[in-house]
Amino acid sequence: MTKRRVVVTGMGMLTPIGNDVASAWGNALEGVSGAALTYRKGRAHRNASRIILNLHAYHAEHGTWPKTLLDALRTEPPAVRIDPFSGADFGYRLRDGEPVVYSVGINGRDDGGRPPASGPAWASTGDRVFWPPAGS
Repeated sequence: MTKRRVVVTGMGMLTPIGNDVASAWGNALEGVSGAALTYRKGRAHRNASRIILNLHAYHAEHGTWPKTLLDALRTEPPAVRIDPFSGADFGYRLRDGEPVVYSVGINGRDDGGRPPASGPAWASTGDRVFWPPAGS
């Protein structure tokens, strides 16, 4: 058997409660549950998908985007419009005549539909914007 040398060049992590040492440690100290966070992210994706489909159906029928989220979701159960990170309605606004759908995200703060300046979509700063898709 030959011996192998291993060189450790740094520390990294990819966890449900943070993707770097500082955020993962901070969230662990605050008692953030990785399972609950993963569940809420999944719920946010499912609800946002239904919202976006309803927005496009409304647009196809009326030729314009709805003024409010409720206008597009009249046939959906009320729970669909609830952002699992705030307990209130998902963020919705028209920006330059186009819809923006977002969750307040992990920090629970409404940043007006602005995504994180850098890093992952579910960063600890900024909103999680579902529509328009990133890069469009």
